[in-house]
Amino acid sequence: MPIVTAAGGTIRNSTEPNRRMRDDLNDAVTLVGFTGLFRGAGTIAEYGKVRIDVQGQWSGPGGRRIGANIQAQVGGATIAAVRVADTLGTTRDPDEQAEVVRQVVAALVASTDGTWREVTGTPGLAVDGTADQQPAGLV
Repeated sequence: MPIVTAAGGTIRNSTEPNRRMRDDLNDAVTLVGFTGLFRGAGTIAEYGKVRIDVQGQWSGPGGRRIGANIQAQVGGATIAAVRVADTLGTTRDPDEQAEVVRQVVAALVASTDGTWREVTGTPGLAVDGTADQQPAGLV
C-alpha cells in the first residue's frame, strides 16, 4: 500500500491557530526529521511559540502499538495532530524517508482545520502494491 492520508475526528483540547501560530508551525515543520517521528515521547521540533511533540503511541486492538501520536502545541493547546503508522518507519531509503516526512508534515499542517489526520501505508510501494521502482536507465 502506498502512503495514504485520511481525515479522522475532531482534535480534543484544540484551539484554532491564529496567523502567528500558523507561521510558527510552518517554520517548525521544516525542522522535523524522519527519526524523530518514530522515537519515544518528547519534543521533535520547536519554533517561536509552537512545539511539535511525539505525545506517545497510537494503539490498536488489544493495546498493541501501531504508530505515533504527533501534535503541534502552543502552551497547553493543540493546534494540529496526526497519527503516523509505524509501518512508515521501516524504510532505510533516504528518498522514501523524505517522502514520509513530506506526507506527515502536509497532514500536520492540514489538520489545523481542527480534524486530526492519519498517515498510513508502506513507503516504496506503488498503488498496485508492487515495488515502486524507476524504469531502467532513469536516474
